[in-house]
Parts: sequence; C-alpha cells; structure tokens
Amino acid sequence: PLYSSAASDVYKRQVEYLTDYHFKYHGFGEALVDGYRGTTDYKGQLWQGWEGSDAEVVLDLGKEQSVKEIQVGVLVNQSAWIFSPANVEILVSKDGENFTSVFVEKLDALTSSVSQVETIGSEFSPQKVKFVKVIAKKIDGLPEWHSGKGSSAWIFLDEVIVK
Repeated sequence: PLYSSAASDVYKRQVEYLTDYHFKYHGFGEALVDGYRGTTDYKGQLWQGWEGSDAEVVLDLGKEQSVKEIQVGVLVNQSAWIFSPANVEILVSKDGENFTSVFVEKLDALTSSVSQVETIGSEFSPQKVKFVKVIAKKIDGLPEWHSGKGSSAWIFLDEVIVK
C-alpha cells in the first residue's frame, strides 16, 4: 500500500460516521485516516464499505488549519458489486455545524469499468477549517447489464487526504 502524505496528522483526526460502514468491510475503523491507500484488493482491510447506502462521514482535524485540497479514494470493482458513487460532495466547516461545499462531482457510475482505484476531489482557494465532511451517494441499484441487476451496490472508500 502507498503511504499517504497526509498521515503526519493522522492520529489527531477523529472520524464521525453519519452512516455506518458494513461490519464485513470495517477497515479497522480507521481506513479513512490511517495513512495508507487502498489497492484493488477489496478483501484487505484498507477499505471501508457501505452496502446499499450513502457513505457520509465527518473528519475532525483536531484544530483549525489552512486547507487547499481534499481528496478521497474510491474503489471500483463491478464484478464484486462495488461501484463508484453516483456523486461525491466534499464540504468544510470551522464549527462542525455549518458546512460549505468545496467540491461536488456527478460520476458516471453505471458505465462498465475494470477494477480500479480512483482519487476524487480537487484543489480550491485556501480556507481555515477544522471539519471536513465527505458524502458519497449510492447508485439506486445494480444496472440491467450486471449479473446482480436490481440488487444493492457497494461503495468502498479509503484515505481522505487533506492538504
């Protein structure tokens, strides 16, 4: 696995799960901030997985700091029912109550794809923030062309990189 440049502050970060990840893909409860990037091996515990639900988390950076870029790792392995989210939104806050969106992207989640790790996010004008919220919206169900059509898809996330 690749070690994230964001790992130096990793132990100061707390993650609040607004939607719980699935017990089977728990990432030891810290995959989003452990400093290690997930690979295409979804069975390893470098990922946290959500089945049939949106993934919504809030990171507490421990203190207010200047942030200019936020990214999140996403796994796509459609043969294992792991699809890209329908869209990803990243928001920031100073107080943990009032969030401002700094990134939103609608993804072409239903297009057939090979197994791959994607990094989603962007640079933006530097802002003083203490909290980062990531929302990954699920697709409504596996597409007609998939062997599990109509069943719930998975979302797999790993490292949230804050620069």
